[in-house]
Amino acid sequence: MPKMLFAFFLCVLLSCKSSSDQLPQEEQSDPVAQGTQDAQQFIKVRALDLSRGRGIPWELAIDADGSACLKSGYVQRSETRFKLARERMDDIRQSLRIASFETLADSYGGQVPDGSTRRIIVEYPEKTKEVAIYFLPNVVEERERAGVRRFLKVWSALRNSFQHVLESDPKLDPVDFYVREPPVWASEPVPGKAAP
Repeated sequence: MPKMLFAFFLCVLLSCKSSSDQLPQEEQSDPVAQGTQDAQQFIKVRALDLSRGRGIPWELAIDADGSACLKSGYVQRSETRFKLARERMDDIRQSLRIASFETLADSYGGQVPDGSTRRIIVEYPEKTKEVAIYFLPNVVEERERAGVRRFLKVWSALRNSFQHVLESDPKLDPVDFYVREPPVWASEPVPGKAAP
């Protein structure tokens, strides 16, 4: 009898262990759901545009509560602080989620002399993800081009987040914050038309 009782408890213990190892379907790790969670929980987002030629270098830092700081210029950098509306913060979080930002490669394109760099750094509670794009004509593989398109979605949301500041602050010239047109292949395809 004790051996049967021991065997019974052993079977129960093993079945509890194996069932605890498997999460219910809705609790299993899903990269898209994880991306959604990470996008919601970012601590800080930074965007840097190290322009060469047109425009000036600028850096945007946004905290999770919407507090933002825009620094621009070369040697004597101007600094403008502002608060982003909840809708703008939602746009940024959504762009990070849709782009699955944390799954992007660390860089795209190749560095060239006198080339510009765009960089996005997202700080999450337990990790930091940094992605840079350089000279986009160097991007020829479709897999890399898809990554650039995802990066540019986030970049666009970040760049649009301070347009209202450029229009209302007399010490900032919107022309200095030049918006470069992406290569034709980086544009979203128009429904009903073949992608370039």
